[in-house]
Parts: sequence; C-alpha cells; structure tokens
Amino acid sequence: EQVCAFIVVRDELQRLPSSLQHHRQLGVHRFIVIDNGSSDGTVEYLLEQADVHLFQTLGSYQEARNGIDWIEMLLHAYGQRCWCVLLDADEHFIYPECESLSLPAFCVALSERGLNCLATLFLDVYSPLPIAQTVIARDDLPLEVCHFFDPTGYYHLPSTASALPRIYG
Repeated sequence: EQVCAFIVVRDELQRLPSSLQHHRQLGVHRFIVIDNGSSDGTVEYLLEQADVHLFQTLGSYQEARNGIDWIEMLLHAYGQRCWCVLLDADEHFIYPECESLSLPAFCVALSERGLNCLATLFLDVYSPLPIAQTVIARDDLPLEVCHFFDPTGYYHLPSTASALPRIYG
C-alpha cells in the first residue's frame, strides 16, 4: 500500500524535520505539502526533500476553512490510489504496534478488515517543565522532551451524521 501525507504549513521549519523523519520511518512514501506564506526557511527546506511535493499559496487560511479546501483539492488530485494521512507539522501519528509494524502494513490490515479510513484522536503531550520553559530543538523527538499526557477526560460520542465516532477531550 502506498501512503501519502498531506500537510498545510506556515513557518514550521523548527518542527518539520522531526515530523517528516518520524513519518518516513513509519513508511510514508511521499508528502504533499501546502505552504501558506512561510518566511523562516520552510520553503527552502522542503524543496530539498526528494519525497516532498510542494504547493504554495498566499490565500487566506481562514477563508480556505482552515486549509481544508486546499487539502481537499490535493486529495482529489493526488490521493486517489493510496492511503492518505492528514497531519499538522507538530503531529506524530502513532498507532498500535507502530514500533514494529509499518504504516503500509497497518493500512493493509485495515483494508483486510473492510475499512477504508481510521478515526483518530489528538493527544497533547507535556514536559515536566512549564510550557514557557519547554523547548523542543529542531532535531529532538517531541516524546523525548514531552512524555506526559492527560490519561482521563476523553469522551466518545456517537455521531448521527457519520459512522465515525466523535472523541473529545
């Protein structure tokens, strides 16, 4: 299975190397990235990456429904025959057995179960320091610095509009 990641970025040079490396190790084959006016070297960095396809816009992120319109356009053009992962630059996708099971193999297992998508939740992680004192360097893995999370307070609500659950926390 081919796996593509779709990401909207703006001035994410600090976080992109770690995020791309993490997802490459999982087995993402290519990254479809929309840059929304970066001025911190993000564009130059992305142009150096062989597995990144870079698109640029100076359009309003808010008017594009927080980038969803841009992502949907590129999903229709480049996401038809692959599994697609929608990410933010500060996110690391984690799934059961990700340390030993590649993302393409995980997607095959989902397909074998008759699934064509996976509902996920965002889990914020924290360091033992106050937020203002927490620094994640460009090459640091976020979980090495921020290894605490809230173990409770999440709510699973059935959805009448979709078979996918809604999870809040």
